[in-house]
Amino acid sequence: MTTLTQIWMTLLLSNIQPCDHNSDLPLPKCRLVYAVLTQMSIHVAQLIADAIYLFAGMAPTRHPLDPDKSNRALGFPALITGLCQSFGVPVAPSKVIRPPITRAFIEKYCTQRQAQSDAPQATGAPPPPHQADPAGSFDTERYLRYSMRQHAANHRGLGQVHECLYQLSLSMQSQGFAPFPCPTPYQFKAEVAWPGD
Repeated sequence: MTTLTQIWMTLLLSNIQPCDHNSDLPLPKCRLVYAVLTQMSIHVAQLIADAIYLFAGMAPTRHPLDPDKSNRALGFPALITGLCQSFGVPVAPSKVIRPPITRAFIEKYCTQRQAQSDAPQATGAPPPPHQADPAGSFDTERYLRYSMRQHAANHRGLGQVHECLYQLSLSMQSQGFAPFPCPTPYQFKAEVAWPGD
């Protein structure tokens, strides 16, 4: 992994989609790092809002050794602390917050290890999607084609589910039940139009 990739991974796992450890990078977050490195458009505020929503909705779990403590990770401690401080709330953090990503941090944790490759490290973004990854472990084009087919299948399935609900609503109305608001198939297709429809 290049130094630039490690820096973005650390920033992502510390500040945008926090995790209690950063020793591995799950595939969805790996895609996000790839998107950053290839300069794709990313709505960072939405990513943070979604992550906060997920953290807030998680059921608390108990620590296996001390039942009075929660075993859940604290999401966005630096953001929360910074917002509290900016509004004049006295803050005395009880947990150590990760240090900022400085040059010293990068040199210590994000440099490419020479044992992996004696060749000098290439700078810049990873190869474009049409080129093969040197390790051959991730074929972006194939993944994107698979993802598009999966989304298209989900879209077709959603249309079928809507059709069933619409027919159910018509059947219930004919039996004298109060109608529930269900858009017509035309209204539904207009609302969730798939590119190319």
